[in-house]
Amino acid sequence: MTKKYINQDKVKLKNGHQSWRLDLRSISGGTIFFSTYQEAKRELDKFLSLEKKKLEDSDTWTIKDLLGDFPDQDMMYEWDQRIKNNDPLRTFYYKEYKNMKGGKPLPDYFDSYKSIFESILSINVSGKTVGQIKPRDLTVEHCETFILPTLMNSGKKGKRSYRTVKDMRSIFNKLMSFGKSRNCLSQNPMLDAEFIKPIIVDEPPIEKLSTDFIHEIEQHLPKSIVLAYKFACATGLRAGEQRALTWDKIDFEMFEVTVSKGAKLKVVINDEIVKHGVGKVKSTTSNRVVPIAANVMKDLKELYIKAR
Repeated sequence: MTKKYINQDKVKLKNGHQSWRLDLRSISGGTIFFSTYQEAKRELDKFLSLEKKKLEDSDTWTIKDLLGDFPDQDMMYEWDQRIKNNDPLRTFYYKEYKNMKGGKPLPDYFDSYKSIFESILSINVSGKTVGQIKPRDLTVEHCETFILPTLMNSGKKGKRSYRTVKDMRSIFNKLMSFGKSRNCLSQNPMLDAEFIKPIIVDEPPIEKLSTDFIHEIEQHLPKSIVLAYKFACATGLRAGEQRALTWDKIDFEMFEVTVSKGAKLKVVINDEIVKHGVGKVKSTTSNRVVPIAANVMKDLKELYIKAR
């Protein structure tokens, strides 16, 4: 068993560096190098002893216990110290935080977990919420009958899309996978739950606006907003993205605009909610570069020269 976690790096040994590698990544730890095998072995024994204590009460955990509390700034500071000391925690959020610190996901994705799990854990399943159920007591029937249908039909604007629910399901699957590593369940029932993309019958085709119709609208607009209208039609940027644009985001040589911010009704700045601020764009993929048509760029250049 020891060989599984401790081995010697011959390159580091040749260069006179600490060469005994303790690799605990497979059991929620990290990687540390030591000068001797004995030092690595002592650290391994300490780690496994700590892990054993944390798993002894796993039979009593609910899904909410497995998830843990969403971290505030103080908790994140504590986690930073634990990461340095290779000290594992049982919470799912801690594992995801370690991934984030290692550069795997993007920082803004981590925050989205909070609202997703709030939606999932509050779903009622036979008199209990999902958060109150023990992971090993969750069944395929619970997932098919209660969780997935509720997610599909309880969006802020009505029904959620199949893709959105699929993404939420994937995040829940990550929690269940983490639960297996914590000895909370042997099999993830959500993986076996049937979740078929709904077939929309006789959906009327979406009619695209004709170029003539777009130009006709332009003819009836006040001159003060014609350029804004042409820019919106040519780039397809969201209204908030357009309001947050500054001149430095326009590349007059390459005929393109860089989108990285959006104007929002409420933005969190330094832990305070600021109304009508500028924050991140809607999603990670919304950070993008969009080409600008030559005729629109010509008008933009003229406006830029006048504004200087």
